[in-house]
Amino acid sequence: MALHLDCFSQVSPQKTVPDTILQPEYAVTSIPTRATQPMVCSTPEDVERMRRACQLAKAVLSHGRELCKVGVSTDEIDAALHDMIVKAGAYPSPLNYRNFPKSICTSVNNVLVHGIPDSRPLENGDIVSVDVTVYLDGVHGDTCATFAVGDVDEEGQRLISAAKACMEAAIAACGVGELMNVIPVAIASELAGTGTGFYVSPTITGHGVGEFFHTPPTVYHAGRIRMCPLICLLTSSLSHRESHTIAATQMCIICSIVLGFISAVQLRVAKHIPSLFLHLACQGE
Repeated sequence: MALHLDCFSQVSPQKTVPDTILQPEYAVTSIPTRATQPMVCSTPEDVERMRRACQLAKAVLSHGRELCKVGVSTDEIDAALHDMIVKAGAYPSPLNYRNFPKSICTSVNNVLVHGIPDSRPLENGDIVSVDVTVYLDGVHGDTCATFAVGDVDEEGQRLISAAKACMEAAIAACGVGELMNVIPVAIASELAGTGTGFYVSPTITGHGVGEFFHTPPTVYHAGRIRMCPLICLLTSSLSHRESHTIAATQMCIICSIVLGFISAVQLRVAKHIPSLFLHLACQGE
């Protein structure tokens, strides 16, 4: 498996969205409005709107999984999912966010997160993270998962499993009245028990979601450092990400936990970045 460093890959022109679809402010300016409150308190109506947005994002992600096959380019996946989102009456949230040129993010092998879809065909053994966020009825629904393309080696499969286990442990630790620091503690505990040699590398954080694409609270996965744990393996080039959107409704907090980044430090083979940021879990659902 080769590193995803193909200098000949091309990025196609940015797609458009009909004016009849409600769009976030950065769709035109590329500059997002920042949340002015330290914490967003969501009403039951807000939660229901987010549930619908997350359900659409989940359906789009599911279709993306079907497209992750050998020979298919991430640009083709982006085009198909863009059309699906627009046909559903939603706006693809990444599009023009701080000048991001595509409607989804696709991170292949050694690309950790927020990769730009391009013309490179997926190869047997690749792992591709498909990150989908949609803006529907004035709120964002965020989800992400990493998919294996063809036959992925044993090391890559262990990476995916470890990151998913960390995500599930972090979700289980969340609850009304719990402190935010239970998340990195749960991740560290789960990872220590795997015996895989993976470790959490703090590079990106989880975040609140709602009327803003990224809003408080910031969710840390690795102690007091920046979150979105990267679980790193020192013997190969791997990156794995798992994430999930949850709602603690009595606390009025909705946030996404982005975990499980497994990244590697050797130039041998850059492998996987799974992410799984699925559905909205409200009141224990």
